[in-house]
Amino acid sequence: METKAIFCGNRRLTRVDQLGGILCYDEKTVDYTNEVVIIMGGFARIATDEKLLLAIAEKASKPCFIFDWHGIGMSTGNFGDVTVERLATDLKRVVGMLFAEGFSKFHFVGHSLGACVIALFTKKYANIFDIGKKILIAPALDQSFLLRYWFAKENNIKLSIPVWNEGYEQHHGLFNGTRVGRWHDFSRCWDGETEFQKYIHKKKTIKGINFMPVYWEMENPMNYLYYLTGYDGMTSTVSDENTLFIFGDNDKSIPLESIIFDATFKTILYADHYFTGEEDSVAKMANSFLHRK
Repeated sequence: METKAIFCGNRRLTRVDQLGGILCYDEKTVDYTNEVVIIMGGFARIATDEKLLLAIAEKASKPCFIFDWHGIGMSTGNFGDVTVERLATDLKRVVGMLFAEGFSKFHFVGHSLGACVIALFTKKYANIFDIGKKILIAPALDQSFLLRYWFAKENNIKLSIPVWNEGYEQHHGLFNGTRVGRWHDFSRCWDGETEFQKYIHKKKTIKGINFMPVYWEMENPMNYLYYLTGYDGMTSTVSDENTLFIFGDNDKSIPLESIIFDATFKTILYADHYFTGEEDSVAKMANSFLHRK
């Protein structure tokens, strides 16, 4: 497997000067394929240094491009202005760069927040780009729940997942997961909403990055499950055969009991959010799915 660093920059598209990543490929076959796998990481994670994502690229048997979000790792810019929409712009720039390199079919692998970006990008651009398989690893799709769940854990506030799920199901029509034409009141699902609403408007420093409130303000009502191809909100089912979900059953960041939809799932026993020690198992699953007809 050969690797080389690639950078793309276009100031007309975003304020970011340059996005960086690693192209992994077999020199003997790369000139004979139009397919590429684009691999992206989670919130403020350096994807180009992520053991899990590198293992997937190593075993994929297709050219892979692992890239870092703007302001992270090999990429310049300020990640403190992050929203899923802005990360989707990062992905669009990468797809455009790879299209110019001769690739025309794009498979996506996203870990955690990266899964939200895949969902949004596919919704917006499926009619423009040839999008193949989508592999969502420990997907943080339901930002409306997860941002509150993480806030509750950090601040010792009770959030019962069964109670949340019951409230969500009971008021399902109010929580359609998008910003367009919707009203929501998540106090129907837990008792910490007042404190959470104060929290989302504050600036934060995480992993040495100064964040503006915009991420929490924009994403706290969102559930990107609703953007996935083949999602039926009435039955809470994702029927897209080109989408695979991979979970760890010991994931403390995205607990399995919070997943209340049906789809093509693979679950790895005892695996944490980053699949520590199980990277090869995930990589084999991903490779098998990428080559499935």
